Amino acid sequence: MKRVLIADDEPIERMIVTRTIQKYFPEELAVVSAVNGREAVEQFFAENCQIALLDIEMPGMNGLELLTQIHRRWPFCHVIFLSGYSDFEYVQKAMQLGADSYILKSQGDEVVLETVYKTLALLEQETTSAV
Repeated sequence: MKRVLIADDEPIERMIVTRTIQKYFPEELAVVSAVNGREAVEQFFAENCQIALLDIEMPGMNGLELLTQIHRRWPFCHVIFLSGYSDFEYVQKAMQLGADSYILKSQGDEVVLETVYKTLALLEQETTSAV
């Protein structure tokens, strides 16, 4: 089973994403959650997560800083931003830093689920190629 980190300082958003992932990927993903960037770094490495769903703006450490920390120690992690900010500069910076995707929260569960599904398929492909 793979682990996915969900980091969002908004409790309702974090809960909705967590429940959605647990509902649609119960056999594939175990959810680890964090309320801010600093906690996310600790949880990510303690739990050996392969996927990270990150909010872009969090207290203590924003999602871009968190992405940098994650990729510095685990460059093969797949990072998906799930944000309320549609600012092109955020999207551009996230992609330059190596994010896999940047999804707006307003796009809904279907887009999140499709992106997570594609990421799981990519992880499976990477695992198969490595063997």
